[in-house]
Amino acid sequence: MLVKGALHIHSQFSHDGQLSLAAIAQLYRAHGFQFVCITEHSEDMDEPRIVALRKESESLSGADFLMVAGIEYSCKDALHIVGVGCERVLDTSDAVRLVSDIRAAGAFAVLAHPRRIRWNCAPDLAAVLNAVEVWNVRYDGKYLPSPQALGFFNRMKALNPKLLAAAGDDFHSLGGFYPLSLHMSVNSLDRESILKELIGGRYRIASQCFHVSAVSSFSPCALAYFRTLRLPLNCAKALRNKLSSVSAQRL
Repeated sequence: MLVKGALHIHSQFSHDGQLSLAAIAQLYRAHGFQFVCITEHSEDMDEPRIVALRKESESLSGADFLMVAGIEYSCKDALHIVGVGCERVLDTSDAVRLVSDIRAAGAFAVLAHPRRIRWNCAPDLAAVLNAVEVWNVRYDGKYLPSPQALGFFNRMKALNPKLLAAAGDDFHSLGGFYPLSLHMSVNSLDRESILKELIGGRYRIASQCFHVSAVSSFSPCALAYFRTLRLPLNCAKALRNKLSSVSAQRL
């Protein structure tokens, strides 16, 4: 069956998440999603909370909808690694060791929001990751990915040809929702099947204006195309920031 899902979702289990798991399930169901991968901040999670997250996720899942519990881990040097399907407290701030532990647990390790690290990553980390977010809605904006993120992914993929492209909502509140999705075919809607297809790179990233395979890289022409498409968005953002600044000064 063909299913549509979302990665990198935060609920009230995270300190900055605003919606309950039940509200998130209702929202994504209403927009035609069949699975959602929850990844709560590691600093908010311990063993009892992980158990509670897993149990509530399971209770909200059924034959037509799946909620996969996981954790977003904070590392040194401001690195964040999303462990899709990883339900363990991993006591290390070393990103390379953390990714190795996530993968050993049969989960999917993704470098989150590379904008936060100014699109700079050590080669030894690139070598062990499953995937990198080529689009993070919260940091790169809605509608289109950042050309810098796509270029960064190309550089990372040159170091690790098996590296996959991923995309995450980094969802925290209702206002941050955007129907960015991953599409894949599975025999059954369960955690193991979803993780198998993610790890194998057998999925596509899709939105209204962006469609790409997990195994893709981005040509110079594609990067130029996305820079051109983003120009109106960048201008609108700059104007909004200027108007906000003027309003603040008047107050």
